[in-house]
Amino acid sequence: MHSAKAAPISCGARAYVDRQLLRERAHGELFHTLKVELVQQRRWATRDEAKYDVFSDIEGY
Repeated sequence: MHSAKAAPISCGARAYVDRQLLRERAHGELFHTLKVELVQQRRWATRDEAKYDVFSDIEGY
């Protein structure tokens, strides 16, 4: 039996993975900020009011 080595990752593939990780991190930070600054500091009478405010806040970015 011989051991199979993984093929080296090209620079382009590595850059792609790095960009994806940055996007995921930014995405997580956006939703964390949204939750802390908007959702946890307000109460809405209806779900529709909450949805409107959240989407309005997202579109403001």
